[in-house]
Amino acid sequence: MLVFEGGEALRLDGFVIETAMKGISRMFARQDMLHEVNNPRPEHMVHFKKTSWIRARQAGIFIWSKKSGTQIVKGETLGSIYDPSGSIRVPVVASRDGYILGHNNTPVVHQGDALFNIGYESEIIKL
Repeated sequence: MLVFEGGEALRLDGFVIETAMKGISRMFARQDMLHEVNNPRPEHMVHFKKTSWIRARQAGIFIWSKKSGTQIVKGETLGSIYDPSGSIRVPVVASRDGYILGHNNTPVVHQGDALFNIGYESEIIKL
């Protein structure tokens, strides 16, 4: 079984799906499970040894300001959660350096909801 997680919650992202399919077909070709692969091999890939989620500290209206694929640094603001009246803003802050692997696209969030999936402790692998 092969499981792929990518993109945003409640949304099919064509770029993410296409990238995943190219990677899967290259992997199958390398294992001699496919004979022809018509997509170029990238020069390198980034391997994340660890991932973690940044979760909502409170319920409210979530607006992200950083998107998937963005490199981030600890302490950087990634988005905000507003109360229903819009008068109280709570920033969503990066807990560590890394890359945003995925983010929640749903505007209404509850306390504890996953907002950003962060990949860290990475290494670049030349192919």
